[in-house]
Amino acid sequence: MEQTAEQKPSAKGSTRIERGIYRVNYPSNKGYRAYLKFKGIEYQKVFAEGGDPEQALAKARQWREDKLREIQLLPDAGNPLKKIMKNNTSGISGVRRGKTAWIASWVEKGVLTHRWFAVSRLGEQQAFKMACQTRADAEIRNYGQVFQPALKENI
Repeated sequence: MEQTAEQKPSAKGSTRIERGIYRVNYPSNKGYRAYLKFKGIEYQKVFAEGGDPEQALAKARQWREDKLREIQLLPDAGNPLKKIMKNNTSGISGVRRGKTAWIASWVEKGVLTHRWFAVSRLGEQQAFKMACQTRADAEIRNYGQVFQPALKENI
C-alpha cells in the first residue's frame, strides 16, 4: 500500500490524515479522532463513522477548531491572537508598520521572531502582503490554520 505524505501510519492502529486528525480503524470502532495538546494538556474526541465517513471527518475537524478557539480564549492561554493592541494600525495581530518596513512577528517554541519587509525595496503594498503571508505561515505552523479573518483576506 502506497502512503501519501499526509497519511502516516501510527503504531496504535490509527492513520494521520492531517494535523490533529487521525483515522481510527479498530475492530470495535471506526471513525476519526480529533486531538490537540495545549500547555501539556491533551484534548481528544472520537467521531464514529456511523455510515458516513465524510460527515464524521467534518465533525472531527469542527470539534478541533472549536476546542482550539475555546482554549485560546482562556485567561492563562497567553494567546497572541486573543486581542488586537490599541496601537495596531494594520488590524492584524502580529503585523505592524515600522518606520521603514512592514514587520511580521510571532512566537514559536517560546522564541519571539520578527521578519522585516522594507517598503523602499518592495513598495508599500508588496511589503504588507509579504508580512501578512509570513505571519499566516507562522500561524499555520503553530496552530494548524489561519484564524484571523483580516489576515485571511490579505494573503
